[in-house]
Amino acid sequence: MNITVKKTMILFLFLFYILSNLLFYRTGYKDYPNFVLLFITSILFISEVSFWSVLFKSIGDKRLSERNYHIEMFFMIGLIGYSLSRIFLTSSPYINDLLNSSIVTAYIIGVIRLVFMFSSIMNIFYLIDTKNIFLVAISIFNIISSILIWLDFDTGINAGIRILTGILAIIYIISVKNKNSEEV
Repeated sequence: MNITVKKTMILFLFLFYILSNLLFYRTGYKDYPNFVLLFITSILFISEVSFWSVLFKSIGDKRLSERNYHIEMFFMIGLIGYSLSRIFLTSSPYINDLLNSSIVTAYIIGVIRLVFMFSSIMNIFYLIDTKNIFLVAISIFNIISSILIWLDFDTGINAGIRILTGILAIIYIISVKNKNSEEV
């Protein structure tokens, strides 16, 4: 596939990530039915997993070791776990009530959020090795986002931080040199 076509597809995916975060941002300021919240958080889940998968794939550094692959997978597991818990907590009043009444459920959600925060911290050391300022900035914003998630500030400023992360990812993809198609 042509490198221009790949970049265009990646840019559309990153725009989808930004738009899904804008849609999720609105949930904090308007009352939506549970079905709509389920749809919005599911779309955000799909866009986040796709965003990070493509971003990791775009690094394409042959020097990266198997350890870095494990860091990527640990981060993706933390992201998937957190995103699924967001879907359940946002769209299901039953699970939200269960969280408020059961300490075990609160610990499970808390551990999932801690795994995501820890994997985000590991991710910055992984992306520093790439020596790309955009990837380092993306990982710093991701750490800030994971801390806000752990503190339970998911919709307001956190969605804005994820939108900024998407914009930085678009700048990163545009700035990738056209040396070969493996970079994208």
